[in-house]
Amino acid sequence: MSTKRDMAGEADEVAQLCSDLLASLSRSDQRRRGVDYVRGLLVADGRKTIRNIAGYVGGHGAEQRLHHFVSGSTWDWRPVRRVLAAHLCATLAPSAWVLRPLTIPKSGRRSVGVRHGYHPALDQTRSAQTAVGLWAAARTGCAPANWRLQATEGRPAAPALRRREPEAAAETTQECAIRCFRELAPELRGRPVVLDMPVDEPAEAVAQLAGTGFPMLVRVAGDAALVSAGARPAGRGAAPRPARSLLREAGHRRAPVRCPDTGGRKIVATVPVLLPSPQGPSRLLLVGAGNAGSRWPSRLWLTNLASARPADLAELTTLPERVGHYAGAVAEHVGIADFTGRSFAGWHRHMTLASIAHAVQLGRRAGDRADDRAGDRADDHGPLGLSGRQVGGDVA
Repeated sequence: MSTKRDMAGEADEVAQLCSDLLASLSRSDQRRRGVDYVRGLLVADGRKTIRNIAGYVGGHGAEQRLHHFVSGSTWDWRPVRRVLAAHLCATLAPSAWVLRPLTIPKSGRRSVGVRHGYHPALDQTRSAQTAVGLWAAARTGCAPANWRLQATEGRPAAPALRRREPEAAAETTQECAIRCFRELAPELRGRPVVLDMPVDEPAEAVAQLAGTGFPMLVRVAGDAALVSAGARPAGRGAAPRPARSLLREAGHRRAPVRCPDTGGRKIVATVPVLLPSPQGPSRLLLVGAGNAGSRWPSRLWLTNLASARPADLAELTTLPERVGHYAGAVAEHVGIADFTGRSFAGWHRHMTLASIAHAVQLGRRAGDRADDRAGDRADDHGPLGLSGRQVGGDVA
């Protein structure tokens, strides 16, 4: 969509947001570098490497200064992400927080966290990084608030590196996702958390997420073993069965629902189930959701939202798809996959600044839509619509 904003106005927009989000950086030169880096992510052509960003920032030694700011400096990205999460809560009012894996193809193995092997998301054997993003998901948009990079499995980090960068210790993708959420949980105001990866053995994931006190929805594999809570009193004596079988046998429970936010239709069914845990059986709801006319269910979920309406559960199951759209439409544009350095700290600083750039871009898109709607309403009232469009500033 074209826009009539001038570059000075956009620069002020970036500076204003960065003044709030980067306030924890103690030195003014670091805050200036942060603003420059975010601006470069938004406007540099091609891959958002430090060299390309420096070409936009300009000035003698810009590349060296930005490289040091991202990869060699000491500023802590965690306070920035906490403030970013609060900003997203205020501006997006998210319906939920979505944990979503991100696979980043790499041409070699020199970048941090690269593993050569088969990556299901790419359906390829190649070198790639695996990260997990924690996304604020709302009807009006989606934006990342936190990131965690999965360390290479089978290659334990040296003790000195683990002390300096605890994330360098090997972990599974599921462990990476849960830690990504727990790192920021105190800032997230109790909205549901949606874990979007097929979990074969969900007991640990459910226990750890439920232990945070948040409502949760965990995607499970079709062969995950569960016990129907209705098979016998309290499920006693019932043998575990594949989740997909339990849902298919509950065909009479299927019902078409309309998602409250999007208006889309889904076929949803729920089955009360039990999940073994060290504290005793955990009573949950198995949710099957899919589109009418397609293979059903397309995805299966476990939730502790036992009293939620089917329509609200259906809406939650659509959020990962919405996050995927914004990951492609916005996050890739601001360089979310473009860091090439060798340190976890450098990767985290880049991802933090790219997340700020994503928030800026999301705000611009929301402003464009608001201006378009205002212009359309003004057009309905005759010639005065011209004045309304001029004041709004944007023309579709």
